[in-house]
Amino acid sequence: MLKFFKKPAFGLDISDFSIEVLELTSRNKVGAFARIKLEEGIIKDGFVPNREKLTEKIRKAINEAGVKSNQVVVSLPESKVFIHIFRVPKNLKNQELKELISSQAAKAISLESDKIYWDYQVISTSKEEKEVLYIGTLKEIIDTYYVILKELGLEPVVFELESIALQRALSQSKDFFSALKTENKPKEARNILIIDIGSRTTNINIFDNRNSLRLSSVVQVAGNNFNKAIEEKMKVSSDSTEKLKKANGFSKTKDKGKVADILKEEARPIIDAVKKSLEFYKNPVGEIYLVGGSSTIPKISEYFSESLETEVNLGESFLAKELSIKGVKPVLFNTVVGLALRGLEKNPGNSGMNLLPGTKKGISLPEVKNLNRPKGMPVGKIIFSLIVLVFLGWISYTYILNDPVPEEKPAEEKPVVNEEIPEEPEIIEATSTPEVIEEVEKVTISDTETGWLNVRKGPGTNYEIITKVYPDESYVFLEESLSDENEEWYKIELNDEQEGWVFSEYANRDE
Repeated sequence: MLKFFKKPAFGLDISDFSIEVLELTSRNKVGAFARIKLEEGIIKDGFVPNREKLTEKIRKAINEAGVKSNQVVVSLPESKVFIHIFRVPKNLKNQELKELISSQAAKAISLESDKIYWDYQVISTSKEEKEVLYIGTLKEIIDTYYVILKELGLEPVVFELESIALQRALSQSKDFFSALKTENKPKEARNILIIDIGSRTTNINIFDNRNSLRLSSVVQVAGNNFNKAIEEKMKVSSDSTEKLKKANGFSKTKDKGKVADILKEEARPIIDAVKKSLEFYKNPVGEIYLVGGSSTIPKISEYFSESLETEVNLGESFLAKELSIKGVKPVLFNTVVGLALRGLEKNPGNSGMNLLPGTKKGISLPEVKNLNRPKGMPVGKIIFSLIVLVFLGWISYTYILNDPVPEEKPAEEKPVVNEEIPEEPEIIEATSTPEVIEEVEKVTISDTETGWLNVRKGPGTNYEIITKVYPDESYVFLEESLSDENEEWYKIELNDEQEGWVFSEYANRDE
């Protein structure tokens, strides 16, 4: 491929309810951006039940943005990433360090190593030991996103944690770390805590004065919980819920503080989790920032400041002003800004931790046959196309436009044929029989540790896995049976008319 100019990678942030796309032409200039919402069920907690629909949505977002590059840096949901800090002997090098981290991770994570992609980075070194940050995620998630992107003609170069991309975006702001650069402030107090309140979950992350991730935790409370609580307690429709939340927020005076009281009660688990994180980390934290879609709720930063007894501010990237002028909420683009910034680095794939597998890590990627670039064309192909067009133009001019125009022959008259007009068909009225609606017993999938439940060919773990189902999905109940281990299993009818068995401990019969 001919490369007359560098094509920077763009950022792609995919969550359960939205997709953000952003391309930077330089470190401080937005070239293209778009945000589209996702209907419920396309993505569930990082997994992709509806691949076709997600592919369609990514294509739409990229086309709307007008992205020119085909190289992409992608975020991974924090809730599906395993994060751990290992302390190892200082003298370990390369392969020895990798082998030790691999063996230690196998003990810390309750999943087989062949089901995980992982990477690590040394974040501190003392006289006797090293601290190593380990991150890992399920192969299934990476492989699914990788295949979808490749089928779209895109080239993934990095799969990165949301929190690391978020910190990168915020740290570029002149105002973000201004308080931390004061000479009178000790290094220990330059640590940063970021509270990312999304739709489904809240991520709590602490970064040290070297910008290294030191602690990460996930709370299963976020914007959706706020909405549901308002809807139930104030007896209003789901449409009115969002309006009430945006109009009143955490204000003590608006509507006599009714909405605020509900929101405070729902936000309490987040406050408690932040306090526990601070206690566990032990070192002082200099700054706390709120980000994510729910961080824009009126008066939320004041409530967090009051509850945590320290100042909590809204975190916005250095591009906040430019994005505001373009008519979008900057806080919604924080993560994707951080992803795009990594794409601008000289060697983005190796400039930090990267969960994208590849030959350098001794891992083979899934095969992808069909490529379909959403928009744009590489320079080499453009030049080739222009040459072909010029050649075809020359052919047309030489052999078609210069040929004499042949004389037209008078059209032969066709004999008129008397066509018979067909008789109108007889209309027969059909009598309808009223449909008999039969009540069908259902099985609803419960929450699981992995975020999905295996469906097997028979009642027991010794049978082959045929597919996966996800929490809150319902299927027609067919029968029940005991496995060889005397455990109860349910037979269900899948959406594609297949049948399979699920373990009853993670499924409820709606009798």
